[in-house]
Amino acid sequence: MKTAHWIAIIIVATAVAAGGQSIEVPYRGLDYSMLSKDGVTVMIAPLDLTILHYAAAHVWITNGSARTILVSPQAFVARARTSKQGQAAEFPGSADNKVVNDVMEHARFGDVLALVRAYERNLYGFKNPTAINYYQERKQVAAAEGSSRRFRAGAMVSALILPKTQVPPGEFREGTVFFPVNTKKAQFTEFSVQLGGLSFVFRPPQGSE
Repeated sequence: MKTAHWIAIIIVATAVAAGGQSIEVPYRGLDYSMLSKDGVTVMIAPLDLTILHYAAAHVWITNGSARTILVSPQAFVARARTSKQGQAAEFPGSADNKVVNDVMEHARFGDVLALVRAYERNLYGFKNPTAINYYQERKQVAAAEGSSRRFRAGAMVSALILPKTQVPPGEFREGTVFFPVNTKKAQFTEFSVQLGGLSFVFRPPQGSE
């Protein structure tokens, strides 16, 4: 999909999503749900890869309001069914340091590479220079932490996690939120997030596996 075409879809979709109900925006194999409230727009899409006991979702947050908002992985909650739980349960997003420490201690390097490649394939597909440069900066800072394979794995995951940060008016943040579903297979039925006193709820029509 050409960049201009994608921008046009986002403009129209944002206007529709401002009505209070999330809409679906498929892009590059991912099914994003989008919702706007008081100038703040959130997009979220499940990723089809897991690592350790985590399932993941890619998030974009654009602040079109007149105030700064705080974002963090812990602000997100996913409802999901797993092979261990037939009924949907809630899984809060995990803090970035918890995910990084788990990856450094237990993850296979090949699994980390697969996750990073899937993330980068999606991010570069948007052809957003600001987002790409921001990710590259995070990647360079994280890579400075160490050179062993263990530290490299942690650095790679650290760079793609949605950071806890302030989003000033007119800016955006993107990244991955990890949910501790404790299984290799999970079906997401709902996402929710609290940002700046605003509540966003996303209900994909059929969930995502």
